Amino acid sequence: MDDYGRSYVDPCYPLVVLAGLAQGEEEDAQPSAIQRNGLKLGGTGSNLSKDTADRIWNEFERFGVRPSGAAPDEKSGASNAQLYVFRRCGNEYSFPTRKAVSQASPADIETQEIMSPGANVLHSPLSPLSPGSPLYPDGVMTPLWMQKHRQLTPAFVLFFYQLSTDEKMQSLHDNQLKQEINTIRLRLDESSYKTRLGVVLLSDTSVADDPDLEERLNNIKRTTKLDSKSGFFFIQTNANQAALTSLVEPIVFALRPPALEYYRDLTRHARRKRDRGSPAVSSTPNTPGVSQGLSRSSWNARHEFKMGVFADYRQEPDVAARHYNTALDSLFHPEGFFENVTNWSPRWNETRKFADILAIRFIRCQLINGLPSSAVMFWNHYRSRISSILTRKGKGTSDYGWLAWEARWSVIMAELTTNYTPVSTDQSSKKSSTGSNPIATAGSVYFPAERQILSDDPLHPWHLLHHSGYWYKLGATFTRARRWLAAKIPVEDRLPPGQSPAAAVARRSERYDTYLCPDPPEEYEKIKEGGSVHDDIIVKLLGEAMNQFSQHDQARMSAFLKLSLGKHLLTIEKHDDAYGILKSIWQDNPWRQAQWFDLVRDASLSLHLSALKTNDLETQVATLWELSHQSLHSVDGLNYNIARLLNSDDRGERLVRLESLQADCLVSAICLFDKTQGHAGEPTPARIILHSRAHAEAQLIPLEAVELEFEGNLLRIIIQSSLEGTTLPSAETKNAASINLELSDGGSPTSTWTGKTDLTLAPNQTKVFKTRVVIRETGLIVLKSASIKFKSDRTTIEQVTTVSPSGQPARSRALERFLPGIRTLRSSPQQLEVLPKPPKLEIHTIDLEKVYYTDEMTSITIELFNHEAETAHVNIGVRLLGGDEGGFKMKWVEDDEFNEVPHTKPLQWAAGALGAAATSTRTITLQIPSLPADTSLEVHAHYYLDSDRNTPISKIATADAIVVCPFEPSFAILPMIQPDAWPDFFSIPDSDANETPAKAIGIATRWSITASLASYASTALVVSDISLFVSGVGADGQARVLDTNDDKVDDRRVEPKEQIERVFTLDMQKADLDERRATTATAKLDVAWRRAGAETDELVHTVLEVPRMSFPSGEPRVLAALVPASAPSKEGDVSVLVDFVLENPSLHFLSFGITMELSEEYAFSGPKAKTLHLLPMSRRTLRYTFVPLGSGEKQRLQPKLSVVDLYFNKKLEVQATKGLDADEEGLLIWVGGDDNSAT
Repeated sequence: MDDYGRSYVDPCYPLVVLAGLAQGEEEDAQPSAIQRNGLKLGGTGSNLSKDTADRIWNEFERFGVRPSGAAPDEKSGASNAQLYVFRRCGNEYSFPTRKAVSQASPADIETQEIMSPGANVLHSPLSPLSPGSPLYPDGVMTPLWMQKHRQLTPAFVLFFYQLSTDEKMQSLHDNQLKQEINTIRLRLDESSYKTRLGVVLLSDTSVADDPDLEERLNNIKRTTKLDSKSGFFFIQTNANQAALTSLVEPIVFALRPPALEYYRDLTRHARRKRDRGSPAVSSTPNTPGVSQGLSRSSWNARHEFKMGVFADYRQEPDVAARHYNTALDSLFHPEGFFENVTNWSPRWNETRKFADILAIRFIRCQLINGLPSSAVMFWNHYRSRISSILTRKGKGTSDYGWLAWEARWSVIMAELTTNYTPVSTDQSSKKSSTGSNPIATAGSVYFPAERQILSDDPLHPWHLLHHSGYWYKLGATFTRARRWLAAKIPVEDRLPPGQSPAAAVARRSERYDTYLCPDPPEEYEKIKEGGSVHDDIIVKLLGEAMNQFSQHDQARMSAFLKLSLGKHLLTIEKHDDAYGILKSIWQDNPWRQAQWFDLVRDASLSLHLSALKTNDLETQVATLWELSHQSLHSVDGLNYNIARLLNSDDRGERLVRLESLQADCLVSAICLFDKTQGHAGEPTPARIILHSRAHAEAQLIPLEAVELEFEGNLLRIIIQSSLEGTTLPSAETKNAASINLELSDGGSPTSTWTGKTDLTLAPNQTKVFKTRVVIRETGLIVLKSASIKFKSDRTTIEQVTTVSPSGQPARSRALERFLPGIRTLRSSPQQLEVLPKPPKLEIHTIDLEKVYYTDEMTSITIELFNHEAETAHVNIGVRLLGGDEGGFKMKWVEDDEFNEVPHTKPLQWAAGALGAAATSTRTITLQIPSLPADTSLEVHAHYYLDSDRNTPISKIATADAIVVCPFEPSFAILPMIQPDAWPDFFSIPDSDANETPAKAIGIATRWSITASLASYASTALVVSDISLFVSGVGADGQARVLDTNDDKVDDRRVEPKEQIERVFTLDMQKADLDERRATTATAKLDVAWRRAGAETDELVHTVLEVPRMSFPSGEPRVLAALVPASAPSKEGDVSVLVDFVLENPSLHFLSFGITMELSEEYAFSGPKAKTLHLLPMSRRTLRYTFVPLGSGEKQRLQPKLSVVDLYFNKKLEVQATKGLDADEEGLLIWVGGDDNSAT
């Protein structure tokens, strides 16, 4: 944008003049012409020292725009809305002249006033109405107007004054200061300038240190009538840096409102001038034959531009864009400038430049407003309007001038995109979070269109704002076309004007558009000596475009631009630079994988030509090798004889190494396995395929050897040519042959297999070699690379191709390119999974049950049978899997000690040499744990054969087993009547403290515990005994299991799902009579059993946990017990005797109300209602006789005895003992039956 002038295109920021900070001398020693007669403001000044003035200036400069137009650093904290253009001067500042100086004499002025009233009105020196103006009489706009507002006419003037510290002179100095400020203020008010005035008073002391200072400041402010918020400030000059910053920042922020108001005043003035009905009258009368001034549309364009610039000063880009667009429309209006001025007029290019400036400023405003697509669409529209005007009114668009304009605008769009990338509403959050503009981030190709654009007609791709690399590329393209047109300039137009006829010069001026570009002779001079000017521009623009495309992850386009740059350098004969660029592209060619063969051919050919110029033989061979590929069309005039190229070098023996990674190779070699899997030590069939993809014109050198390298245990396969000096046959059919590979280094795991065969290969020919390889180690075998060597007289060409790198699927598009015309049915034919050699040793586990029961001990026999054809040397390891916490124990039957960690420490058995068809056995003893578990017995055999001791063979045999508990217990607890006497309340026995264990003296209770065992075994079991033992009792009691032989099991056979019961009697007694809490006890059930039909009578003891039992005591209760008949009952006697025992184990006297309810179902004998008194620790028995009144063999009686504690009014529940039942309604008695007795 330098061609248009920085003042014309740079952003606008308010100008602030700091008077008194330049030690009495202005920065510009000589004022400009328009300042000489202007207003001068100033006085005695501040008389600051240079260091103090520089410190204050540096603080203000933090918020100032750099001379280049760049904003300050981000660390300054200033946003675009707080930036200024600061200018410092001495004690006096000169404003530019507002009115032009009249050149006429007084008599002429009087005559002109009579002839044309108002003609002597003076205008601005830069107005088209002033004769001395560069725009007089028909110019639209000049850069001097922008310079005037950027550098000369400030929005704010700050005068710096030093306060006196001399107490005797303070009053006099303050009065002089007030008078000087008032004089400056009055002079500024009387002038026509809208500039705001401010004063900064400086002192070495602060208000806190000098009590009189604040009063002095208030007196000066009051007398000068300055606004304390925006026109009157104070700075302590000897403050430290941080304090000085805190004093300057408020001043800078306070300048913003009056500065904005200043530019609003200018906008209102420009609007009033635009809204006048007719243009102002010129200062001079019209002269015949001279232009008669601007049209109405041109005046409107001028005023709209001014209002747009003032809106830019106010940081209102939307308003500024509207004014710029209106100004452009005025210029292109049918009555505007371009339609009414001829192209030979000197104002034509001047106004065309003005139109470009309007377009630049409009596009920048659109980008700042977040309207990227609108900006690009405006640019396309503006380009069409300029092209139309030039075609109709100008010199057309077919010369180098138009291409220069296109290239210039492409660079301008690139700069605008870089510096003013828009942030729309949708993208603002993204920018704030990432800290960078969204289009500048990697991966962003273009900025999304705004919503209002998306709602209209569909957009074309060129209507989207692409990153700056796109525009730099366009600039390079237009510059290259400009260079081409410049080279086509006719001979008669290349001569300088002094050497050309006048007619030729006139014809040249009508033919060529020289807007912002040189005349044809100068343009041609730029390319005559190698085109340095244009070529430097092309190289620079291509470099910028390449960097931008690379930053946005467009690697292919970046490579294409690099190729274009290399070709251009090759064209201008900068061979070294071209070679470096083209070599980097060729090495990392992104088009090989994508099969973009035209670009591959272009890059290889360009590098080949560059290598010929730089004498790089290796690169020449490599590029000619690639150009011989049939996918790359042959190049006319290119010699493909590689042998001739190699023989032309006389530097002796040399090796040229060519590398590629899964790309199209001139000659490809690959190894395919017939099967997906193979076994170690066994021959595996494979096919080695060679294929030539050279086109018919290629002339290759003979093939010497092929080397295939694998990832895995098979290291290399080398196939050498069996012929010497072989010429290539002219055959195009596939050839098949067999080749025998031999182990070259004695059968080590890192072996190399070699063989020889005929390797002659014609263009587009395929050869297939069948072979077998023996692999000793297990694992995955993958073809890694193929090395093909070609040998000439003094040079060896080695082509190395990486076929399938690790981690990438072997079946790929590259594989299909390696094997044209060959069908592969498997997905990964160049992979082979080598499995261990299949074992022929059989392992059997004899006597292994599927289900084992807890706590039992069993034996398992392991049998080995050798099915190999020769002797095997066997080692066995036996371990358990699963059930790690179960407590398994295992040993060989002849060992004494168990292996208590069979999961981590297997049992070892060196079985030794086992002949063919031989058998060996050994027995294991296994102790089953007490907890259920799932486990597996793993037998791992390792062996090798006498014929191949280097190949280990292994086999694993696994047998699953389940460990379950054979019984599922359930328990029922009922109270019983204790037959022993209770202690006497009146004679309580004393406990002996020395007796161990201490004798229990509390009340004893008896309980019945019924244990029911359900068999969960899958086979029949024989239960020999069931016993109960108490494992723990609370500290407050003792427990004793009574051993009775009434219901012993005595080797009872229990079938699966069968249930067996046994009843135990338990006596519980408190240790002390005073203990009233319930007694708890824990017990275990020991079941002695064995499998039915077992060979041994050894019993297995399974211990089952009894749920924790709680036995209440200390509370009164009522027990019901069936009285057994003392003699056989008579026939028909169905009476039943029932004892109701009331127990009072407490230490209180209790009274109970007893009531037996009447019923129609039975008759009873006994007290119907009675009050019973019980002493502490006593019990009473009430006997009732019940006779059923119903008929039937078996009847149900439910006597309802109500026992109420009269003191506590609590009803006691009747508890049934052995022989009786109870339900929710109470006691339940069954009378009758087969034996005619109650149950």
